[in-house]
Amino acid sequence: MSSERRHIDYVDEETGEYIYFLEIREGDTLRTKEQNDYFFDKLERYADKTDFVWLKFAYNNDFYASISPENLTRLMYFATFCNNEGYVMTDTDIKTMLGINSNQVKSFRDAFFGRAIIKEGERLYLKDDLFGKGKIGVPNRDYVRLFTGVTRQLYKRCETTSEHAYLSYFFRMIPFVNRQTNILCCSQHEQDREHIAYMTTTEFFNLIGRTHHGRIKTQLQTYRVCGELLIGFFDTLDTLSPRGNHAIINPILYYGGDRTKQNYADIRKLFTDEKEAYLSSQT
Repeated sequence: MSSERRHIDYVDEETGEYIYFLEIREGDTLRTKEQNDYFFDKLERYADKTDFVWLKFAYNNDFYASISPENLTRLMYFATFCNNEGYVMTDTDIKTMLGINSNQVKSFRDAFFGRAIIKEGERLYLKDDLFGKGKIGVPNRDYVRLFTGVTRQLYKRCETTSEHAYLSYFFRMIPFVNRQTNILCCSQHEQDREHIAYMTTTEFFNLIGRTHHGRIKTQLQTYRVCGELLIGFFDTLDTLSPRGNHAIINPILYYGGDRTKQNYADIRKLFTDEKEAYLSSQT
């Protein structure tokens, strides 16, 4: 077999991990286009139960404040392609894989090379103090699982830079959501929902220096995966309300807590009930 680099898809049979542009090794599993399409359809349908990348950060720290919104979204999409060694792709792949033009590639490189991405020759790796794959061990930072299927599906539906910018608000919320409930708040480690100190959406958008809150909230509620909203607004945590002044993120996008606990089941029910109502309205 030629040693030249080949454009292939690889799936680790034990972990379900998807790897792009990996050197072919003995025992690797290669997919046909039909198998590849099936894999991604399954990944996107069951993203809350499959592949993810660890995102490491510090709660109550707006650590992406200096990054342009569109580049933040591109970084999250870029991160979904990393393998257990942190390798993502080659430098020359950025333009094609992210679907951006030459000026946007330069902006992406300037924003993240050395800060979040390490370049070794032509190979690009994510810094392990910000991202990780596989067993996380005992981290010295806060962390959430960023689910690859939903993140990729969101990114691929974007047709303009402004859409990339809107998606960034999902990621800007990460340091300000409760670990167990995904509710926007000021008490991220509180496990009792009765004692969570909610942060209003107005407070959040003021914190990150954004105006036109209503327009942003309306746009965020247009994003769905498998019929489910990815963000819900509420005044009391019983039902979602488009005009509510509190927010909760659907954990199929990202989640840091224990998915075997009741908190997780309660959150999922909130969104799946909304899904049923949504699907009924379409018939």
